[in-house]
This record gives sequence, structure tokens and C-alpha cells, in this order.
Amino acid sequence: MTTVDALADLLVEALSHPDRLADGVHRFQHAVWEATDRDDSEAEHEWQLLEALAYDLANFVPPPDIRRVDPAYYGRRVAEAKIREALDRLAGLRVTC
Repeated sequence: MTTVDALADLLVEALSHPDRLADGVHRFQHAVWEATDRDDSEAEHEWQLLEALAYDLANFVPPPDIRRVDPAYYGRRVAEAKIREALDRLAGLRVTC
């Protein structure tokens, strides 16, 4: 079963290995998009936050030459900031629930 905690763990793991951030992001995205067995007891707004992040991270493109093609693309620092922000928001949601 896919849980919010398991997805958050994937994000923490991705942040802890910046040299493999792209792989970690892809694992997270795949887990979100393929989560047909998600834990329905968890709050829907937590899932929505993680789903939005997964789609937003589609614009994370590590190679700078490819990023120049589209201003919507961004690199590692922006991706890390978005992940940290999502983890902070997720923690905030859990405190207020």
C-alpha cells in the first residue's frame, strides 16, 4: 500500500543524495502516479499536495543546455527548494489536522 509517509520518505531520500536527485525525483513521481493501492484513510489534501509536486517536478531538468529550451524548466536548486517546501507544508498539514 502506498502511503503519504512512504512518499515523503522518497523525497527525503532524494534530498539526501543530491548527486542522484533526478533518480529520486523519478522514483517519487512513479510512486505517486502508480499509486493505485493508496491508503484512503489518509487526508486527501496530503495526497493532492504530493500529486501537485510530482507534476511540478516534471519541469526539473538537470542538464543546463536542455533547460535553456524552455523557461519553465529548472535545475537542482529549485527542485530541492520545491521538495523542501512540500515537506514543510505536509508537516504543517499534519499538525493542523
